[in-house]
Amino acid sequence: ANKFANIIRVIFRDRISSNAKDKNEQYARAIFAGLKAYGINYVIDPSSAFTENSGTTAVDFLQFPYQTILYHGGDCDDLTILNCSLMEALGIDTAMITVPGHIYMAYDSGVPLDSADSRLGRGKYISAEGKAWIPVEITVPQDSYALALSLGMKQWNKYPKEHAIIPLSKAWEEYKPVSVPASDITLQFPKEALR
Repeated sequence: ANKFANIIRVIFRDRISSNAKDKNEQYARAIFAGLKAYGINYVIDPSSAFTENSGTTAVDFLQFPYQTILYHGGDCDDLTILNCSLMEALGIDTAMITVPGHIYMAYDSGVPLDSADSRLGRGKYISAEGKAWIPVEITVPQDSYALALSLGMKQWNKYPKEHAIIPLSKAWEEYKPVSVPASDITLQFPKEALR
């Protein structure tokens, strides 16, 4: 994920101002565009999908971020892990969002809560843990970023009593991060993405 995040940083460096107030959003857009250009797709895990096993003792197969990149896709939990790891590699706090039968992600907007309504728009973020989180529906990687944002809030609002947001920093307190040896996969971006 670090290698992919650094490629995104290089490809989009001219479009992302390090002094911008919305730097986190610019990186989120860049990651979305980079994954789209790379050809990442949403694919339901046929043997143990999160949607089928939610609320059961069954175990879902989770891919490491490099596997999702290598396979050019994964199910909702795989894409959540990938997106969170890419944002975290760029220094942006992320969270996992759970709703019945689904998991997706959010990132810290970097906008203070006291100005979130005016800067982000009322109803366009989730207030939790002292941050304004932007939910992103990661199962539409080949659609538009605007659609991913819209669906992220729609999912959150659809289950007002059954949703949860879990910052990765909190999850890591209970479940220690797992590391894997460095991957030697070659990342080949389409030439259009490099323009």
